[in-house]
Amino acid sequence: MKIAIPADEKSLAVNVGQSFGRSPYFLVADSGDLSFSAVENRAVAAEGGASVQAAQTVVDCGAEAVITFRCGQNAASVLQAAGIKLFKAVSGTVRENVEKCREGKLEELTEIHAGHHGKHNKEFDKGEEFTVKIAVASDNNMVSPHFGFCEGFTVYSVDGETISGRGFVKNPGHRPGFLPRFLHELGVNVIISGGMGANAASLFAENGIEVITGASGSIDDVVKQYLQGSLQSTGSVCSEHRHHGECHDE
Repeated sequence: MKIAIPADEKSLAVNVGQSFGRSPYFLVADSGDLSFSAVENRAVAAEGGASVQAAQTVVDCGAEAVITFRCGQNAASVLQAAGIKLFKAVSGTVRENVEKCREGKLEELTEIHAGHHGKHNKEFDKGEEFTVKIAVASDNNMVSPHFGFCEGFTVYSVDGETISGRGFVKNPGHRPGFLPRFLHELGVNVIISGGMGANAASLFAENGIEVITGASGSIDDVVKQYLQGSLQSTGSVCSEHRHHGECHDE
């Protein structure tokens, strides 16, 4: 069976990509001998409709199944219309997920989201029992001082007050207004960074994503502080910077 899996690199040894529509590649693996080909996801930089474009890419490459953490309704409709089965990924590498699928150990993906990935921050209660995603702008496991120019985003999955998973998503590149939409499509509920532009902060707020600025130090430590209620946002945003556009055009 040919199985398509979103990934950040062209290797079965990397973890399954956090985003179906925005991962740079789909690894199309043969569940029998684990041979694979890497297909570039042309939708990764799309302004909108990335998941549908990504789904069409999967259809065009002849995949019979998809392994992913989540999938939107529109993309799922494209895949299901082509007879492609959806399986829910588990934490681990692409190879491990393909092997589990071959052994019948992966559940079918039945929770298809309708396009809104999380609760608005006004409704968010860290004690509630639903999965929350916290993204931290990261440089080498430290909080990045520059949201738009960080190496990537470490995304923590939190159930109640317990961290149930952690993954890393490379920064796909700085373009005005793009990163807030990108993280929204990943299902992020909270973004933590050292610094952030006013435009980015406004776009996050429009999507109901809580913004924490002024953070510094170890990314694991700041997430723990957030869950304990001791991490406070400075609320400050950059309006000017020595590098034009580095903050306020994010």
